[in-house]
Parts: sequence; C-alpha cells; structure tokens
Amino acid sequence: MVNGPATLITGLQCITQTADGNAGFVRATIIEGICEVLHKNRRWCEAGGALLRAMDSLSFSDMWEEVSGGRDQIFPATA
Repeated sequence: MVNGPATLITGLQCITQTADGNAGFVRATIIEGICEVLHKNRRWCEAGGALLRAMDSLSFSDMWEEVSGGRDQIFPATA
C-alpha cells in the first residue's frame, strides 16, 4: 500500500536521492515499506531535506541483507 502520490514521491526520493542513489534498491518491497512508515509518520513526509539527510546515513544494502537473509527473492508479505 503506497497511500497516495505524495507519499510515493517522498519514498522514492528516500531511495534515489540518498547515499549514491542506492542503485538496485528501487524494489517493490522497499518502496512499500518506506511508504508505509511515511504514511504512519506524516510529519516525516513534510521534513524535506532533513528526512533525506537522515536517510543518507542508512545502508540499504546492509538492511536488505538483514531482511533477506541471503534469499534471492523477497515478497512484500514476507518482509
């Protein structure tokens, strides 16, 4: 569940405008997870640059490895 275009745009910005663009991490599971968190924390959607600066310190590859446990495919319901 994405919960509207503004949430989706912010979620995609959190992925693509942080770190080195997080190549390869524009995945449905990640987008859904970020959008769900943003939807539940609406003030984060309005934080703009502060949100992106906070997200910049996250390692998507480390988090993905932790969630996936080395599996090749992860579906939204399992993450």
